Amino acid sequence: MEQCLESYPNVHPIYKMVQDYREGIRQADYHRFLRWLRHQLLDSKQPFFIHMLAACAAICRP
Repeated sequence: MEQCLESYPNVHPIYKMVQDYREGIRQADYHRFLRWLRHQLLDSKQPFFIHMLAACAAICRP
């Protein structure tokens, strides 16, 4: 993994984001997950921004 991140440094932010999400889920840390989610939804430059909006829309749909 280190070699991959060294070869493709633009992948590092996505890797870090996924690891933060996994750690919050592993620890069952609800507040950490909400901080992660808020960060995803407030920054349109985040790689999964559009997917997060679609998921939230599906959850909030009556």
